[in-house]
Amino acid sequence: MVRLTRLKHIARCGFALSLASVVVPVRAAVLLGAAGDVDFSTHSKAVFVRVVSGPWGAMAGSWQQSNVVAADYTYRWRRWLAGIGAAYLSRTTHINGTRWNFELRLGFQLTPRMSIVLTHFSNCKRVCHFKRSGPNKGWDFLGAQYRFW
Repeated sequence: MVRLTRLKHIARCGFALSLASVVVPVRAAVLLGAAGDVDFSTHSKAVFVRVVSGPWGAMAGSWQQSNVVAADYTYRWRRWLAGIGAAYLSRTTHINGTRWNFELRLGFQLTPRMSIVLTHFSNCKRVCHFKRSGPNKGWDFLGAQYRFW
């Protein structure tokens, strides 16, 4: 059962990657990433496909508890990157009680093609004081991403 679930996640991201290669502008880059949940109690493994054109990016991803699509703005300084954006999760869980979330990213570029990235999805309940936003532990993923072009 676990292997079938992983194959479905890989197939979804493979489809997203092939779709991205058709609709991506010539100067955009496609990145493929794999990550693990920092909160090891959920044992979540994720795959992400990102399309980046300048500072703007879009992402599709999947893990055992949810799927996500996001759009963000990334600031780069030397080999560091920091991004903020909006994300939509396909399911609510006991960890994150809303579908609409903020996405925060912090990363370090190891080589021109390889980066290590920490990604956080949160509904911002503690900071923004949203009354009806449900639980907000947030999803934290630490992983690597590879830039294809």
